[in-house]
Amino acid sequence: MKIYPNMRRSKFWCLSLILFVFSTSIYAQGEGDSKTEIIEPQLLLHEHESSLYAVTIGKIRNNTAHTLEDLVIEVRYFDSNGKLVDVAVDRQYSISIPPNDEIAFKMQTLAAAPESKYASQSVRVVNAQEDIPCPDRSSSDADNPWMQSLARWWPFLLMITIWIALTRTNGGKDSPQRRMVGQMDRQTELVEAQNIELKRIADAVEKNAGKSIDT
Repeated sequence: MKIYPNMRRSKFWCLSLILFVFSTSIYAQGEGDSKTEIIEPQLLLHEHESSLYAVTIGKIRNNTAHTLEDLVIEVRYFDSNGKLVDVAVDRQYSISIPPNDEIAFKMQTLAAAPESKYASQSVRVVNAQEDIPCPDRSSSDADNPWMQSLARWWPFLLMITIWIALTRTNGGKDSPQRRMVGQMDRQTELVEAQNIELKRIADAVEKNAGKSIDT
């Protein structure tokens, strides 16, 4: 099959775009979440009613300028060889971290491995919702003279716009008013033509009547 230069050029640009998107996604995944920071995480193991629990405590710092809510925290547990032995994920609905502040947290999960397997842990915030307030437009609009003038004059502008629209609609060639005026003009022409014909007939009758009298 013969491949034309335009097809080759299109394939080249498509492949370049795919590689760019793929590399961007890899970079975004590897960059990590800079909104939060885990401070002083500690791993505690304790038994309760013959069950082993892994408890993680620490602090979460908010590095943003907005309040963070609805945090999802992930804890990975490793053995002495660095092998993953357990994992826990918890959504902290009750945690709300003010801007540039920190708060303590606690996670507890039922252990899935023997106590000797829990040598270290890795804690991270998987997701956090920023409580970004909506901008207050009322104050800015109140201080804007253009918005004040528009608020004052918009009813009149609306009436003028409606009046212009009605004028164009009713003043067009196909408007009902124009059609009525045209019909009236045609009726007037017909009446005038009838009057002229009646006058001609009357003159002819009068002329014939005069001739009959003379005879």
